[in-house]
Amino acid sequence: MIDIIKTLEDITIPYAIMKRSYTWPVYKTYSDIDILTANKYVFSHELEKILKKLYTDIKLNIYDGRIDIIENKQIDLRYDIIDSLDYEQLKDPLKTKRDILCNNVRVDRCLFCLEPLDQMIRLLEYVKYRYERPDKIKHLHYVRLNKHNDLMNILKEHCSEVAYNNLKRII
Repeated sequence: MIDIIKTLEDITIPYAIMKRSYTWPVYKTYSDIDILTANKYVFSHELEKILKKLYTDIKLNIYDGRIDIIENKQIDLRYDIIDSLDYEQLKDPLKTKRDILCNNVRVDRCLFCLEPLDQMIRLLEYVKYRYERPDKIKHLHYVRLNKHNDLMNILKEHCSEVAYNNLKRII
């Protein structure tokens, strides 16, 4: 099993883990970690070096912002690394990215997206994929159960007026 904290604690490029699992840092086989960073290629290169140093016998599949750790011919853990936010509801995706990366919080020596921004991303992911990936309902459930006091202000600041009104209705 990979020690996720050790793999991320020495990363030097700005990043934020999004949609943290309830079981952090323990993961199940075929889990993924969603990471927003300033540059996915620089981040991937740093992470690859760390993984190879910590785990000399590990098999990695690396491709365009993904690093898969393979054990027994299947994905044990996937790092999904992005450097842009592809949600049409955002007024200014670059500003949102900056806000996430500049206002993160350190937990267990790793950097996480602040809760209200994380909840916004969960809602946007739910809306974007709800028809093709019904399992994304988990994000809506999470937000409904854990709604942060600042969520509506964050949605108003970062989303278009139409998106804000639609999101307000579903939560």
